Parts: sequence; structure tokens; C-alpha cells
Amino acid sequence: MNADASQPDTPPDYVAALDLDCDPFQDRHEARFFYADPALMQRLDLLQHLTRFSEQLLYVRAPAGAGKTMLRQQLQLRAAEHWRLCQLDGAAVNTAAELYVQLSHCYPDAAAENTEHFGSDLIHYCLGLQQVGQLAVLVIDNAERLPAPVLEALLGLARSPAETLKALRILIFATPELDPTLQSLSLKSPGESLVHTLDLPPFDEQQSAAYLMYQLAIAGYSGDSPFSATEVRAMHKTADGRPGELNRLAHETLLEQGLQRAAARRPAGPSRSRRGRWLTGYALLAVAGIAIGLWQLDTRAPALPGLEEQTLQLPPANPLAAGMDTPAPGPDPATPSPPDTESVSEPADPAQVPAAGETTALEAEPSPAVPAPSVGETPAEAPAAPAPEAAEPAPPAPPEQATAPAPEPPAAQAAPAQTQTEAAPAAAARTRASTDTDTTPAPDWLTDQPAGHYTLQLLGARDPETVERFLARHGDEAELHAIRTWRKAAAWHIVVTGSYPDRAAATAAREALPAALRQLQPWPRRFDQIRAELPPDE
Repeated sequence: MNADASQPDTPPDYVAALDLDCDPFQDRHEARFFYADPALMQRLDLLQHLTRFSEQLLYVRAPAGAGKTMLRQQLQLRAAEHWRLCQLDGAAVNTAAELYVQLSHCYPDAAAENTEHFGSDLIHYCLGLQQVGQLAVLVIDNAERLPAPVLEALLGLARSPAETLKALRILIFATPELDPTLQSLSLKSPGESLVHTLDLPPFDEQQSAAYLMYQLAIAGYSGDSPFSATEVRAMHKTADGRPGELNRLAHETLLEQGLQRAAARRPAGPSRSRRGRWLTGYALLAVAGIAIGLWQLDTRAPALPGLEEQTLQLPPANPLAAGMDTPAPGPDPATPSPPDTESVSEPADPAQVPAAGETTALEAEPSPAVPAPSVGETPAEAPAAPAPEAAEPAPPAPPEQATAPAPEPPAAQAAPAQTQTEAAPAAAARTRASTDTDTTPAPDWLTDQPAGHYTLQLLGARDPETVERFLARHGDEAELHAIRTWRKAAAWHIVVTGSYPDRAAATAAREALPAALRQLQPWPRRFDQIRAELPPDE
């Protein structure tokens, strides 16, 4: 993770396939992608404590890709206000003269780099800072690339390495390749313990899986892991639990998955090509045969005498349409009335289809909203199935009496069906109202929290039903709050818990959560950041 590799301008295909904001496995050092694992946070807290009180050379040792640079960035972000930080890159300092130039840029009030007594002047300046409650801290990344004479000149700013470390706190982040150089320096100062070593532990398999999901979540992913358990196990074993190597392997795995999906969608070339040629040949033969047949019929068919055109009256295709073409002058008991359009049309909800006993009542009740068809007008669509006839059909109502109420017994029988029909929209309205209430966009609880305080985010999803299921499952375990935010021109629902005065308190409170919530790896967030993501209309 220490080498800044050049990245392509266009993001990989899996960024769009997974609906991500950016590539989560790019070789970058952004602070938001720092995975605050409990073991790593313990090292960070210890490093802060030793920087304040230890007078030794603090050596953070880990192999390449283990997260040293990210840890160094977090240390600088969490630096105390009274620290006077100076950050150097070991690859950019090759001589003692270059070291003095870099230090003079960090502490311009100490002395010029070309003075004869630069070392003693710098130490005197650092001791003066301690007199006024400040502390000079020098942080060197990639220190394994620092030449041994340069490191020796750094410790020799004062009369002895011990006096130098007493005035200037020095932290170096390096691979184990620096061990021989430090051992030789320690041999030159017998009886003095100059170096305090902190090793960064690698991730276990569970931590590796959680790290991969955390990177995806920060990039905007919501859903199940795109990696199978076998893939996670293989990546962890190959990377030895190092975050930088996990990033590279996850990037390659997602690219390979995209290639496999593309290959599965690609048609088989040779077989389809041969089949296409055969089909084309058959089609040409069929067209030629039809053309020859038509030509033979045209030459052999005798001339037919002229036929006289005659218009015939065809019977109606639908007996119901014939009944509506010529309205009867009066009610005929032997002829059943045509069913209303409303009763034979397909219901909007299959659950509202009446039983056999209720169908008769619906047919007998005239519909005031549908006028009688005019003479000579054909129905646009025939009913899907004939309505079951009642034992004693009701007489048809004249067109001018279409709005007249039906007799009392059929109306009384149709009342339960109407009640059932009206109950379903009411229940749906109640369901929508309850859903809108559960997913309140910006609860009062959020506005009451101080902007600088922190909370723990547990979940993020675009589907509000996912949040509702999460609240129903874990609502009894902790005080959870659902908040609707706005990301990528769409609603983004998150679930948070707790309010803490600073990030350290939020991180400590995460260990007190129930086991089911702690496994989600919650991460601290400031309230002002969450408010900035609220929808524009709120």
C-alpha cells in the first residue's frame, strides 16, 4: 500500500455492474477507506500514547501492503493540537544535506539548513517548543529506503541519540528490511534502548471478509457479498491477510467475474453460423417453390365467368351483441338481461372476485356509470366468459331508466360484495400510511444532535423495505434510527445508533453493541456529514 501505482482513467467494468461510486480496490490512500479494525485501532491508540510520552525511536514494522501508510495518515489526522508535525518520505531523502533541507522547511524558525550548527540549533528549538507546551514530531514513511548514513545523521543531531529523541519525537514506518540498519545503530549506543518496535498484525479470514465488504460499502455498494466463501478464503490465503494485497486480488477477481458473465452471454459462433446457413438455404428453396407453384397455377387455371357480387346478411357473431342491436319494447321473462359491463370485466384485484352466490347479485344490479349501447353499435370486446345465469333472471331495465335503483333483494345481496371491494383499498391505504411513517426522512432525533458529535452507522440500502426488515429484526437489541438520505439522485436509507461526543467514544461504544450488530462492523460518522446528505427538499 506504499507504492502509488498509476490508475487508468476509466473505471473497471465492475464499478458499473455493482452500481459503485468509485473503484473500492484502487491503490489509493483515502482516509474514508481506512478499516478501523479493533486490533488496528489498538495499535493506533498505543502509537499516540508513545508519541506523547516515549523518548525512543518508534518503529512501526510490517511487510509491504500491510497498511502502514493508512495507519500513518490516521495518526496525522488524530494528531494533538500541540504537535508540530513534519512528514518525510524516505525515498526522497538520499543524503544528510537533503535531510537538513527537508527539516528546515518543516521548522523554518529553527535555523537555515546551510548553517554550521544546524543540528544543535534544531534541537534547541525543539526543546523550546516543549517549554511552551508543544511537541516536535517527525514522521518518516518508507523508511526502509532511507540510507543508513542519513538515519545516523538524524539521530546525531544532538550529542547523542538519546538527547535527540528527548527533544524530537521520531516515528518511522518501514518493512523488516530496516532491521539490520537499526541493529547496527543500537550497537553504537550500548546500554541505551533506542528503538521501540510495533508490529502490525495481519487479518484473519473473518477480518479479511469484513474488510472487503467495508471497502465495497464505502464505495456505495449494498447487498450480499459478490465474493463466494471459496474466493474469500483463497484471497486471504494468498494475501496473508494484508489489505494492500487483498485489494489487488479483489480487483482481479471482480474483473474475472465480469469476463465469465460476458462469455456466458456470448453466442456459440460455429454451430450458430452453420445453422444460420442451413436456415437461409431452406428459406430460399421455399420461396422458389412457392413462386413456381403460383406460376403454374396462373398458366393452367381456366378462365372463370364473371361473378355477380351480392351482399349477404351474416348472423351476429355474439348473441349478446345481437340482443343489444334491437332493444326489446318491454321486459321479456324468457330472455335474460345482458350482463353489465362492470360485472363481466376483469376485476382489478383477484382477491375481490365474488363467489358464485354473489355473482347473481352483481349481475342483477344495474350500473349507473355505463350507458346502454346504441342501435347498430358493436361491442368493442366480448366478455372473457359468460356470467353464470341466476335461477330467476332480473328483467332488463330500459335505457332511460339506467340510473334507477335495483330492487331491494338484489341490492341487499350485493352489499357484502361492495363492502369487500371497499375494504381492500382502505387496507392498502393504511399499509401505505404505515410505511411512510416508518421511513421518516429526517427524524427530530437527527436535528437534535450536535453537528460535531458522532454516531455509528449499521446499514445502508436503497430499498426502504430492507431497512424495515432490519429494524424489525434488531429493533429490540439497541436504539436504532432510520434516516433517508440522498445519493446519486436517488433515496439512500441508512440505520444509525447512538450519539457520542467524539470518534474515540463512538469506536469504544461499538464494542458494547450486541453481537449481531457488532458483526456488521459499524463505522463512526459525524452528524453534520449525515445532514449534508439529506434530500434537497428537507
